[in-house]
Amino acid sequence: MKSLRTSQRSTSRRGFSLVEVLAAMTIFSVAIVAVLQGLGNSAAFQSQILFEQKASVLAQNILEEMIYSGNWAEGSMSGDFGAGSVEISHFAWTTYVDGTGIDYLWQATVEIVWDDGGIEREFRLVTLFSEPAPAGEEPPPA
Repeated sequence: MKSLRTSQRSTSRRGFSLVEVLAAMTIFSVAIVAVLQGLGNSAAFQSQILFEQKASVLAQNILEEMIYSGNWAEGSMSGDFGAGSVEISHFAWTTYVDGTGIDYLWQATVEIVWDDGGIEREFRLVTLFSEPAPAGEEPPPA
């Protein structure tokens, strides 16, 4: 006959302890918060870039219209884009035209200003342009 022995069960258990599960959840939650903050910052930065891109295009359009139409004078002018388009109605512009001290050469500055969630943002475009010499006058040497 076989002897009766008291079988000893293994005291090691498979699985995770409560402390290990809590530690893993804490690490996971910290990582999730960091990822979500990064996504939020990314969306805000993308919005800011979109507004700056729109401001750049608007400034170039105003500058080109001002120079090529000949509708400019030394000094400043300002305005806004009205209610025609919701996308650009909150942008305002100011232009400055100044002499450079060189005949027929001018400096033009276009500033575009908009409100970005309570923060006033600004984009500035500065360039030089020349006007043709009046008939009968020689333009300055290049």
